This record gives sequence, C-alpha cells and structure tokens, in this order.
Amino acid sequence: MEPAEARARILASFPELSVDGVEALDGGRGSESFLVNGTLVFRFNLRPNGHNEVRKEARLLPDLQDAVSLPIPRPRYVATDDRGREYSFVGHDLVPGQPIDAGGLAGPALERAAYALGHFLTTLHEFPVVAAQELIGEYDDDHPYAGTPWRLRDSWRVDVFPIFDAEERVAIEDRWDQFMGEMDLPHRLCLVHGGLSPEHILVAPEGDDVSGVVNWWDATVGDPALDFAMLPEPLRQRTLAAYEGEADGFEKRMEFYRWLAPLRRVHWGLYGGGQGEVDAGMRALLPSIGLQ
Repeated sequence: MEPAEARARILASFPELSVDGVEALDGGRGSESFLVNGTLVFRFNLRPNGHNEVRKEARLLPDLQDAVSLPIPRPRYVATDDRGREYSFVGHDLVPGQPIDAGGLAGPALERAAYALGHFLTTLHEFPVVAAQELIGEYDDDHPYAGTPWRLRDSWRVDVFPIFDAEERVAIEDRWDQFMGEMDLPHRLCLVHGGLSPEHILVAPEGDDVSGVVNWWDATVGDPALDFAMLPEPLRQRTLAAYEGEADGFEKRMEFYRWLAPLRRVHWGLYGGGQGEVDAGMRALLPSIGLQ
C-alpha cells in the first residue's frame, strides 16, 4: 500500500483528523504501518482475520496500560471492516524507539534489557485471566496458540499439512509426536503477547534501555512459555532468570514453539502472505524433520 492510499483510507474513516504527512514504516509480516504527522502510527492488518485482530487489540490495550511495566500502544483510532484485509486498522500514539538488536547485546545492556523484559512478562502474565477472556474472547476463536499446544494440530492437518507430500507429512507427524511425548502440559494459562520477538521490542532512540512492546494482534490466553520462545540467546535465558512467574517445563515447550515457527509461516503464506512465505517456511522446516 502506498502512503497516498493509506492517507485516503485513514481520512475516509476519520475525516476530522488532519493528515499532514504519511511515511511508510516497516510493518513486518501481516501488516503495513505508516507514521502520520510524525506522532501517530497507523497499522493496517493484512491477515485474513484482520478485522477481529484489530478489535481484539483495541479492546485489550486500554485495560492493559497500567498493568504492565513497559509502555505499550494506546489505540486512538480504530477502523474495522468485515472485508478484512487492508480495511481494518488501528492508529495509536507513537511509542518511541527502534527494534532491539538482541544479537548485539552484551554486558550491562544485556542485563538491563533482560531485567526489563523479565519484569514486563511477569506483570503481563499476572493480568487476570478472566478479565483477559472477557476483553478478547469473542475475537480470539481462530488464534493458533490459544489454550494449550495440543489444540493446534487438528486444524493444521486440514489447513497446512495437505501441501506437503506424503513423506514430509509423515516426518512432520513423527516430530510432532516426539514433542508431545517429551512435553508437559502448561501448569497455567495466562494472557500472553503471542508474538514477542526482537522486532516487537523497542529500545530508546538514545541509549539501549527497553522503551516499549508493540504489535499485540497475536495476544491470547495461552502458554506463558510462548512469550520466551522467539527471544534469541543469550537474551532468552537472561530474561527467564529475571522472570518471577512459574517456569517449570518451559525449555521443551519453547523448543516446540520455535520448531513450529516455520509451519506458522507456511500457514500465513497460504492464507495471506503469498507463495514466497510458503517457500521460506518450507525451506526452514524441512531440515528440522530430516529432509532437504
């Protein structure tokens, strides 16, 4: 989407807003983002269930503002349309910062980031589950990681596995069985960010302190181990050390979620991202099941 088109869609929904400048940002997979007037970020959801994900974020984040220890977006402009892709978007005040360079962290900077994230995840996971379900439940039925890791397999057997050949499907099922035999059920479910990775963790423009956590479309009530899985080492282990919640059994479930990431990318490619995403997901997955 070009900035001019984004501007037109914003003004169509919010004609009272004065839009003096629109600048494209890196939206990541599944979204396109634009900086408006230098102070607002508008994010357009490109995913098939985008209208519900925007509604979920708009319901959840205002109640979460004072519950977590790091800044998060505060939705100010919310447009939803059941046509889904590109017609549903949210505008929020800019959370200053740039994505964390997790691989380049060391020494005191690493320890500060890990402490900030560990404390943030402690406060997030303590948010009352009943309140979270009341806020997002009606918009969260299709979330792949809602609940426990066990519910996902049946839906992906229908939605994803058929694109693989017979040998690949057997290898995927065998590896999945292996994980199921090695993992324990989560002892608790809680509100999770659901997509916590370096591109969604911001650090201050000047310095290296964590300044915020963005992109909450994947928030759900699920396994707390999910929020650690996509953090790279050594940040992941340092963050776990700073975490005050129960973390029994996290290691194997984190490994499982990392293994699932290419399959999730294939799923996104099939239902919105295009063939390039499918191919990239398959290239990443096949070596992990002993195939090339």
